[in-house]
Amino acid sequence: MKTKFFMTLVLVLMGMCSLQAQPGQGRRGPEFPSERLIKELKLTDAQVANIKKDNEELRAQMRASRENKEFSREDMKAMMDKMRAARDEIMKKNLTDEQYKAYVEFEKNNAKNRGPRPEGRGPQGNAPTE
Repeated sequence: MKTKFFMTLVLVLMGMCSLQAQPGQGRRGPEFPSERLIKELKLTDAQVANIKKDNEELRAQMRASRENKEFSREDMKAMMDKMRAARDEIMKKNLTDEQYKAYVEFEKNNAKNRGPRPEGRGPQGNAPTE
């Protein structure tokens, strides 16, 4: 009985250690563009590569702004709004006009599906505008 308990405890601890040792499992967020977006917009491999490259640069800027504790909440909101607009520009630059229109619709539908945000969490509807 003690042996089974000890072995179970060892297995659980090993599992916990291996989960903590996983690289890149922090607050990364969902991959952009998502597989669903790629399929829905029928993106080419070149478009996906360009969007991912540009998006990584944007994510680095977002990370840097979040780490800067000197900004007020309003400053952070304004910066995030600018970065959302920058993401829209990335998409506009890399997509055809037809794909961009479909992207705008995709984002509007996603904003609706997310539902209302909890009180005090900022505006709803971060979908790009045409």
